[in-house]
Formats: sequence, structure tokens, C-alpha cells
Amino acid sequence: MYFNITGNLVGNIKIIEIFMFYNVPVLFLAENERGETFLVLNYNDDENKFFFLFVEIDKSILNLLNKKKKSIRQVYLDNSLNKIIHLTLNKNIVFEEQM
Repeated sequence: MYFNITGNLVGNIKIIEIFMFYNVPVLFLAENERGETFLVLNYNDDENKFFFLFVEIDKSILNLLNKKKKSIRQVYLDNSLNKIIHLTLNKNIVFEEQM
């Protein structure tokens, strides 16, 4: 699943894994064209907008998450890569399924 967020700090996003889905991806792992990996939380949406919180993670953090040695909360609070990006997007973005 892909979605394009151009003109910002994260670039074009490819969703690698969806952990929570409620009409749209709510909590998911994504990668951009530069190879940066993000844990992404769609924490609130209103009638017209999505609110995303991107935190860059590396393979070691991803391994800790998969082994349940680190919580999602800890990833956002203890961000070792110091890259947390908040994006507010109009709901005109399209989540495209691609094989």
C-alpha cells in the first residue's frame, strides 16, 4: 500500500506493515524513497484532515518492537534518531493498494 505525501520531510511513503486499521491505516510501519523507516500513528482525524505522527526508527528498534521488548510508547518517547515529524494532511490523499 502506498500513499504520496510530497513537499514535506517524509516524501513518498510505502506502507510496509499495518498494525491497526480502522477504515484507514491507524498504526503502521512505512518507508520512504530514501530508505528511512518510520513508525506512523494516525492519531486523530476530523472531517477534513488526517493527523500523522512519524517517528524514524532503525532496524534495532524494529527488532525490539517485534520481540515486544519495547513498546510503541517507548519508541515515541525515547527516539534515538531524534526525528519525529507531525503532519496534518487533507483527506484527499489516496491509499493505493499495489501488488
